[in-house]
Amino acid sequence: EHVSYQMKGLRARMDHGGRVRIWDGVAKRTYGIDPASKTYTERPYEVDTSTPDGGSGWARAGRTDVIAGHPCVVLETTPKPASKAREEACLATDIEVPGFGASPLTGLSGLRMRLVVVDASGVEESRTEVTRIEARSVAESVFEVPAGYAKSGKP
Repeated sequence: EHVSYQMKGLRARMDHGGRVRIWDGVAKRTYGIDPASKTYTERPYEVDTSTPDGGSGWARAGRTDVIAGHPCVVLETTPKPASKAREEACLATDIEVPGFGASPLTGLSGLRMRLVVVDASGVEESRTEVTRIEARSVAESVFEVPAGYAKSGKP
């Protein structure tokens, strides 16, 4: 399954499965856009910065990796007692992503290059991994709700 991210300054856009998610670090809002119904949702985009991990449960795993040619720091969640499921992520330390990504949640700055979800028995449930990064100019309109879309009350 293909996921596409576009980033510019404090704004990011993810296209996935016919839907769009926009994070606007300037306006401190996030938008969910449904092109099929020409609707969107809007929510506040706030991160708890009172603790180094933002209360996220992420911690450094003590390992590094290289993904798509970029060095990464491996992070993992502490399994919750009820489920014992866990997640592992890898943040690229050479790609600055101000106002977006996991940087406020981990004390690290960088783009999430991989996310792996493992169930309670240790079986991998899902994996998302960056395969290519391309530097290019991105228009500001990419990070805006298209004209004529109606605001929806449901998330």
